[in-house]
Amino acid sequence: MDFGKALSFVFQDKDWLRKIGMASLITFIGMLCLILPGAIFLSGYMVTLARNVKDGVEHPLPGTDDWGSIFSEGARVFGIMIVYNLPLILLSCVLGGSGAFLQSMSEDGGGVGSVLVLINNCLSLPLGLLTGLMMMAALVRYIQFGEMSAAMNFGATWQLLRSNIADFFLVILMSIVVQVIALLVVSVSAVTICGPFVLIIPAFVWRQSVMGYLLGQIAGRDAMSNKEKMYGDEF
Repeated sequence: MDFGKALSFVFQDKDWLRKIGMASLITFIGMLCLILPGAIFLSGYMVTLARNVKDGVEHPLPGTDDWGSIFSEGARVFGIMIVYNLPLILLSCVLGGSGAFLQSMSEDGGGVGSVLVLINNCLSLPLGLLTGLMMMAALVRYIQFGEMSAAMNFGATWQLLRSNIADFFLVILMSIVVQVIALLVVSVSAVTICGPFVLIIPAFVWRQSVMGYLLGQIAGRDAMSNKEKMYGDEF
């Protein structure tokens, strides 16, 4: 994957200021409405951008005429994320919730409750990592096919994850790097009165753009690999 391109492609679009600015404004307005609309918009923005990368669009930043479809895409992505997070949610409710309840009941139940909470904490980290990886693979399938059913095909999603496991781990590492860069930019801008408030939303939009570019690369390369397997030397 081209990590350098993922970090810099935004600024190679001559209209990047307008596009990022408009996306930031819509995200900010959405965040004012109980946060959820803003999160849905950012998710749809990332997937739309990723599909542009997969399709080889020269400047993949979504245009200002795509906002309606971006919200629609974001709602579907949000649904996919909820489904893939259900095991983690259930684990926390059953073990974590039961453990906390027993701890609050009495000293006799406190020991059992502490054990349940400990088990929940021990299982949450590996399950959370697996959930994150599966969720990214599901998003790649959604980017490829544009259907929620493709993302909900757990067998095919698992196979995609296994075939590209190194790339997905690199995406996770890259997301941490991008998050640090975004926080540094916001922190440096804090020397001005309004800097942090002006840049924090664009920083999030840039982070989603980078993530979308990386997932789009995986989607495009996986689709190309599948075509080569199907047609062999004729392709």
